[in-house]
Amino acid sequence: MSEIIWEFGDSIAALLPTYAEGRGRLTRVLLSDGSEELINKTVKGAVKKLARKYSVDLGSVVKEYGKLLGKSNLIPIPLSQHIILVPLKTVTPLLPGDSAYGYFTLSAISEIKKTGDKEYKTVVILHNGVEVGVFLNYETVMKQVKNAELVDKHYRIKHFCWLSDKSVSLDTERGLSQEVTRRDLVSIHLKLDQMLTLLFQKKC
Repeated sequence: MSEIIWEFGDSIAALLPTYAEGRGRLTRVLLSDGSEELINKTVKGAVKKLARKYSVDLGSVVKEYGKLLGKSNLIPIPLSQHIILVPLKTVTPLLPGDSAYGYFTLSAISEIKKTGDKEYKTVVILHNGVEVGVFLNYETVMKQVKNAELVDKHYRIKHFCWLSDKSVSLDTERGLSQEVTRRDLVSIHLKLDQMLTLLFQKKC
């Protein structure tokens, strides 16, 4: 697969570890249009390359959001406002040190279902219709998705990308309209976020 795939990062729906005879560890790239390709990189290498494309310091990001979530591994990775990568176990490693986890773009996930399968306990259904089996129970997958949603929220507040560049009009039931500026809504979200973070920390 040509390296030009990295020019279409926002189209990536999932990065999944896989093996190919004679080629070793590869990454199966699922795209939002339903197509897929193999690249000669491990998932870890693919994520690093994407991070460079988006000028993201992976170490700092993992540390920052790990602190937010109160955990030190399997942290959802925000690369941009369109790409929040959710780590989920999709393969059984053949060798020690091989990655068992793939990454799903949060916005590409359409549905999550229990399977009743002894191996793939859960299936992640993407908006393009592709289904991917996951070696985690439904509750664990949903927890990871919820963590990713929290990361997404913090990222959008931090980078002021809750809204488009245009202001938003909110219509009330009485037919009145009030223009709300981007700054107003960011301020509201920030205050709500601070409250949610405090509640989250108390639960932990």
